[in-house]
Amino acid sequence: GTLYLCSCVGIELIVNNPKNTPDFPVFQRLVEEHFGSLAKSMLTLMQFITGDSMHDIYRPFIREDPILAFYFMGTILVVTVVLMNLVTAVVVNVALEQAMQ
Repeated sequence: GTLYLCSCVGIELIVNNPKNTPDFPVFQRLVEEHFGSLAKSMLTLMQFITGDSMHDIYRPFIREDPILAFYFMGTILVVTVVLMNLVTAVVVNVALEQAMQ
């Protein structure tokens, strides 16, 4: 759910960005490569979850439009907090199950 929501927000902010025009070919190429569709956006944000070269994605966008730093920082914080909460919940659940046995 969180990944889907962040992907939808990213598409709205990045695809509809005023710099997504032929006047800014680097930005336009990055948008098509990473946020051209919902599937591409979700796959891109999966890299954020795993920490797989996410700086290669957000740095060029932020260089072109510094306001996007708020989106990327927020996304990194939300996705990692949700992931850590999920891991913690699983660990606590397993510990409680073992304690009851």
